[in-house]
Order: sequence, then structure tokens, then C-alpha cells
Amino acid sequence: GEWYAITPPERVTYDNGKEQISIEPAERLTVEYYLNYPAPLGEQELVYTHDSIEHYEKEISSARTFGFVQDVGYLQAKGLAQGGRMDNFILYGKDGALNQSLRFENEAVRHKILDAIGDLYLLGRPLQAKITARMTGHSDNIGLLELVRDGMLANV
Repeated sequence: GEWYAITPPERVTYDNGKEQISIEPAERLTVEYYLNYPAPLGEQELVYTHDSIEHYEKEISSARTFGFVQDVGYLQAKGLAQGGRMDNFILYGKDGALNQSLRFENEAVRHKILDAIGDLYLLGRPLQAKITARMTGHSDNIGLLELVRDGMLANV
């Protein structure tokens, strides 16, 4: 049964001034994500409603993370992007994806949805909720997760 799913009693928002993610009650897990990066990536928006593992595998799970050529030097200085495998992420230059053909035209927003679902599953139970996110990353997802967890603990 679905009795153990988490449904937040009301809308909860984590907002750091630049990025924003919220969770609210819903019939089933839905993630609406909006991103806006400089060209060539541009604006992407997608609403994904989870109804089966097959649907998730087809639409979301194969979407790869991405980065930008101009950030590589900075990332390497931080000990990241040390030339790992080039097939598990998409590198964008000013004209588009450099190292890969995209699996989806909007692969970036699909990957952001994958990240949000993965991070929020750290709560340890399925979510019966709608997530709405703008330009968020892992730290924002975890910020929201902590607010939800704190709310759950307060209501015990």
C-alpha cells in the first residue's frame, strides 16, 4: 500500500535568493523543473509525473549531467572534472554539446529532475508530492529535504 508515502501537509519552500525549490501535497510524485542558462543551453522546462519505473527509465534515468567549457579550469582547480569518462556527462561550448550527441533535446532539465528525485529519496520513503524547482542543485535539494525532515520530526 501507499500508506508509508510522505505527503507534506502544506507547501514548504527552500529559497536561497537565486534558486528556489518547493514541495506541496499532490496525488503522485510530480517534478516541475525550470532552468535558464546562457546559450547554447538556454531555457528548458519540463513536468515529469512518476507513474512507473519503466516511465522513469525511459524519460529520466538516462539523462546525463552537464558542464560548461568555461568552467572546466575552475572545476579542475577544485579537484573536480579530472578527465573522468567523457561519456557520462555533456560538455557544452558556445555552439552546443561538444563531446556527445544529446539523448534528449532537453537532456539538461531531465538530469536536474533526476537529481531532485534522487536527493529527495534520501528521506527514505516515497513522496506523494509535487516538487517545483528553478535553477536548483544538490545543495538546494538537501536544504528542502532538511526542512521537510524537520517538519516531520516536529509533527511526531
